Amino acid sequence: MSDNDDFQHALEDSLAQDQAAFENGDGNDKHLKNVSSLSLDDIADAIPDGGGTAAHADLVRLLEEATEHNMQQAELGTRISSLGQSAMAIAKLVPSLAAIL
Repeated sequence: MSDNDDFQHALEDSLAQDQAAFENGDGNDKHLKNVSSLSLDDIADAIPDGGGTAAHADLVRLLEEATEHNMQQAELGTRISSLGQSAMAIAKLVPSLAAIL
């Protein structure tokens, strides 16, 4: 086996481990950081009729809970959906969350 083959196998193993961690909820802290870093302008653009600040706060609380309890991504997507359209619009500003909605 060549060095290139060894590298390719190591890369594939690493990617599989990263994907498994993400699916098992280990990406929740990254979601939380990304949602927390959204600006008021980003939120206002997503929710032009107001109410974005409350929806953002609800979403942040859910992501804190998801991080603490290592929530599965499928459950997180369901829980975000249950927060309503405003929270979903804000979540969709984060590509990794948009992918699970």
